[in-house]
Amino acid sequence: MVGFTSVLNMLYKQSEWQASFTMKYLCIMNKINENMKSAKTLLIVFLALCCGKMTAADFTRNGNYVTIPVKAPVVSGAKMLRLQVVGEKIIRVQATNELSFKPKKSLIIVPQTANPRYQVTEKAGKVIVSTAAMKAIVEAKTGHIAFYSHDGKLLLSESKSGGKTIVPFKVPSREIGADSHLATAFVALEILKIICN
Repeated sequence: MVGFTSVLNMLYKQSEWQASFTMKYLCIMNKINENMKSAKTLLIVFLALCCGKMTAADFTRNGNYVTIPVKAPVVSGAKMLRLQVVGEKIIRVQATNELSFKPKKSLIIVPQTANPRYQVTEKAGKVIVSTAAMKAIVEAKTGHIAFYSHDGKLLLSESKSGGKTIVPFKVPSREIGADSHLATAFVALEILKIICN
């Protein structure tokens, strides 16, 4: 902000009209500066509230995936759940004891290109994923999952105690059939059986 002495010097050197304009300009700039402080404060409060709300959400939706962080995971239990809506009667469930799902290709599951219609709602600490035929209800605190028909009939539910247990597993460096000489030996035995019969 311009100092008072420098303002007086400026005004002394200016005409009456210029001095009046300069004074009005300085008053307006002072008001804007005061309002900007208030606006900055309001903006900071607003952003803090928005960010707090976003991080407190019980789920995130991305395409046909709904990812739910478990708020109170148990030891050897899931920390994250992901429901993939494949169709109106198929909801695939994935669980991990890590803080995110690692992208990996499956040799068993064919990539899903369908874009099924579904809704996700949050009510009383539960995340509800609904299709035309069924709904999956996940308790955000524990990760407990239950599946219901559209009319409310229980189809499948995890055990309230236990449910999902995740134990780390390391694939051995050599599995039967993985070594080329073992695979060749099995093929040779099959050929001998065919020739001998």
